[in-house]
Amino acid sequence: MLPLALLDHSGLSMWVGSEASPFDPGGWDSGQVGWTYATKEMIVKEYGKNKRKLAEKVLRGEVETFDQYLKGDVYGYIIQNSDGETVDSCWGFYGYEYCIEEGKSMLKHEVEYYNKEEKMAERYMAL
Repeated sequence: MLPLALLDHSGLSMWVGSEASPFDPGGWDSGQVGWTYATKEMIVKEYGKNKRKLAEKVLRGEVETFDQYLKGDVYGYIIQNSDGETVDSCWGFYGYEYCIEEGKSMLKHEVEYYNKEEKMAERYMAL
């Protein structure tokens, strides 16, 4: 069980902890708002025995992802060809850097696929 704190001032931010935000040292707009937890039965069912540290890591990760959602730190990418037509797009990536990484990976895949298709077309036209 981990305490949850929230800052609610011109936006929202959530973290694991019970202390006020360093941006709100008086605690006027921040503080503990609840708990996140996993029962022993839940942990054993999901991860196996003696996995408390793993369960804590997962809980912290869930809070971090929810904080990204609260802050609007959610992105998508669009890949267009030279004619401006959309070749691929995907949305719902939490974190700008992660979105860029995934977009670049998909762009590489699209270029490889296009080059392969172009070579196949050239081969069939030569027949």
